[in-house]
Amino acid sequence: MTILGEDNMQILSALLVDEEQYHVTSDYMDGDTGVGPEHRHFLVSWMMTAAACHNFGAFTCTLAVNLLDRFMAAHRASDGELWTLQLAAVACLSIAAKMEEGVFPDNIALFQVAIPWEQPFEARHIKSMELVVLATLEWRVAAVTAASFLDRLLLGAFDAATLDDPSALHAARTKSMGLLARTLPEERYLDFRPSTVAAASILVAMRMYCTDQALHTAESYFATLIAQVGECQEALAEDFIGDRESSPSSPYRDELFEKGGASNPTPTSVLQLEEALSGELTANCERW
Repeated sequence: MTILGEDNMQILSALLVDEEQYHVTSDYMDGDTGVGPEHRHFLVSWMMTAAACHNFGAFTCTLAVNLLDRFMAAHRASDGELWTLQLAAVACLSIAAKMEEGVFPDNIALFQVAIPWEQPFEARHIKSMELVVLATLEWRVAAVTAASFLDRLLLGAFDAATLDDPSALHAARTKSMGLLARTLPEERYLDFRPSTVAAASILVAMRMYCTDQALHTAESYFATLIAQVGECQEALAEDFIGDRESSPSSPYRDELFEKGGASNPTPTSVLQLEEALSGELTANCERW
């Protein structure tokens, strides 16, 4: 293993330890939060549509949804106050865009393009809800999400399989990013850890663009790190493979999530991916 590969494993180990504190399961929708699967699906679907309209990357989308899930898990909403969850969805997307895209919009119309409710929220309402979300989450918004793992796991899989094929790397990354994004509105994927969803997305993508030998090597590599990958991989294949062309208006197009965000440019080779990750060693260890 190279020095860079060892560093990658150290960061992966830290992320695997940290992910649990930012992870909520679908159980919160069975409790006293007032949130049902239908509410979550509606809100996350809107967030994904709005993110696609503004070309936000997968890091922004996964962070926004994570913030919303954690907020809804901690917040009690009655039937007459579900509008607060709509406002929270806008606020979470705004926070995530500021963190991952470097977007600090003065014109709140940026977030009203795809809003499906009748009365768009004013800028002051969104700003106030951002503060409520931040206070509820105790300002712990630099969350470990599935997108946090994707490039590092992809690097590890290609390194383990001794693959240095830029076209396969690019295709597998694009497809796995798209698959990861498509899981976000579906509550069943909350019951897998973020690392599991990332690893399963990579394996499903590698089925399409890599040899069987490389796929088997990657499966063995992930099996030493992450649980339930096979189960999640089967769920992804069942839910999403083969239906992409059936919904041309879907916001979950792979190419929209190819980029990671303003601070996460798309690498075009394994070497470039290694170089991009090597500059983040300190930053990715720091969590709020």
